[in-house]
Amino acid sequence: MAIKSVFYNTNGEQYPDLHRSWSQAKTQDEYIYLIFQDNSDRSLSRDDVEKICKRANKNWPISSICRAINTLVKNDLITKSNVSRVGQFGKKQNCWQLKTNEISLF
Repeated sequence: MAIKSVFYNTNGEQYPDLHRSWSQAKTQDEYIYLIFQDNSDRSLSRDDVEKICKRANKNWPISSICRAINTLVKNDLITKSNVSRVGQFGKKQNCWQLKTNEISLF
């Protein structure tokens, strides 16, 4: 499934910087989707995703990770789970998981 990526141009970028930012957002979305696919057996917080990215030398801002998670939810690829964890700043964080297309027979 193709991911419909979004870059929120809040700082008024113009071509060619805008094109580069759109491309980077698409790359981040695809990479973070792969993280959820590789961890399909568990829920991940934004801090969990950030740690996995950093281990792979993807030092993206947490705001980009949150944007990508939001994009994946809007694309119906991941879903918010009923799990929450305490994050790096001592506050609860929601977790997300890969969306499965299970069909209930009952």
